[in-house]
Amino acid sequence: MGSLLEEFKGKKIYCITDADFDGISSHIIAKIYIEPIVSNFLYTITGDRTMGEFIKEKSNQSDIIIFVDIAPTLILFNKLKEEGKEIFIFDHHLTSYTNLINVVDSNYYFTEEKCGCKIFFDELTAGRRKSKSIFQYVSLVDVYDRWQQQSLLWKEAKKLQSILYEYVNWFDKTLTNDDKYNVFIDRQIEKFNKEKNFYFTSYEEGLAKNAEQKRKKNLEVARSTLSIRKDNSNNSYAYFECNSKLSDIGNVILNEYEQLNYIIGHSTFLENFKKEPNGKISLRSKGDFDVSIIAKIYDGGGHAGSSGVSLPLDIFQKLRLGNLHLI
Repeated sequence: MGSLLEEFKGKKIYCITDADFDGISSHIIAKIYIEPIVSNFLYTITGDRTMGEFIKEKSNQSDIIIFVDIAPTLILFNKLKEEGKEIFIFDHHLTSYTNLINVVDSNYYFTEEKCGCKIFFDELTAGRRKSKSIFQYVSLVDVYDRWQQQSLLWKEAKKLQSILYEYVNWFDKTLTNDDKYNVFIDRQIEKFNKEKNFYFTSYEEGLAKNAEQKRKKNLEVARSTLSIRKDNSNNSYAYFECNSKLSDIGNVILNEYEQLNYIIGHSTFLENFKKEPNGKISLRSKGDFDVSIIAKIYDGGGHAGSSGVSLPLDIFQKLRLGNLHLI
């Protein structure tokens, strides 16, 4: 057993992961390697980088708090340290690293050369024989999350990400983030246990075809809502809306319009199907333009070429109408 896993053995663990493909895959890794060896395993899957969904009761029941593909805010980190909690962070987001590096003295596993899931997997399995199927799965996650379109694995990676979201029943309001990905999670673990090589089932191949049809429809909607603008710094950007597939569609549009420095996408799913207004946006850029700087202004985060933020509704509505620019 690896030295890092030895530190977790027999302990009470609270594991927080992001609610995207990388984060959900990180949760899978935690279930495989950590849950079987600890005395208590609690978790939260959240896309809220302000840590508004951090569960105090779960933290109180735990010796060790683990963050994967997401990091605590500076305030939360300091509070947990005051409470005597041992904290481990496995993350690749530079915005979070910049905020925390001066106060975190140990157990911060950071690199931009891997996605959060791969950082986590590599550290947990260091010095151990790795499962081939799990290694192949994590490689696909890494290729997609770091948008390595030139990789020979890109097509399979993109398919896997689509399959994840096709597994989810988005219309069941009783399902929380901690529950709604369970079918996908359980199916992948079943496959790891069944075969040496990672594979897609015939059912999953069908899900992937459905996802591609949705992508085409969303691209049509995005193009119909597209607005080309200039921000206050004279950068060219575009705003669009569609139901889903924001990252993929944002990159398609960026490549279609050479003059754009960055693009802002908003998913209308919650508004259309759950009647829940929100200010969540996805930012993508090309070249040297760093959208993480924009996200950080509004307490969001991410990478230079791909970031996200949840704007206050009043600010979002002005942005939506073109009456306000983020920079």
